[in-house]
Amino acid sequence: MGFGFQPEQSQHHILVSIPKKKDSSVVIYERFSWKNKKDDKGSVNLSGEDKAKAEISMHKMCLLLTSIPLQGF
Repeated sequence: MGFGFQPEQSQHHILVSIPKKKDSSVVIYERFSWKNKKDDKGSVNLSGEDKAKAEISMHKMCLLLTSIPLQGF
């Protein structure tokens, strides 16, 4: 069992937007289409299909990441 995204099987995926500023929030989006453009870089289309599912502080995101065992990365 592994973790990965294979757009040829399903374009449904999660996008996690991590800001550069530590006092900003991390926003998690559920997306149903894959935009495979070099200039896209995971940009979010707020006026279209991309809808935020969760927003958490950077502090909480760091706590979450330190509690998850990273297997295979």
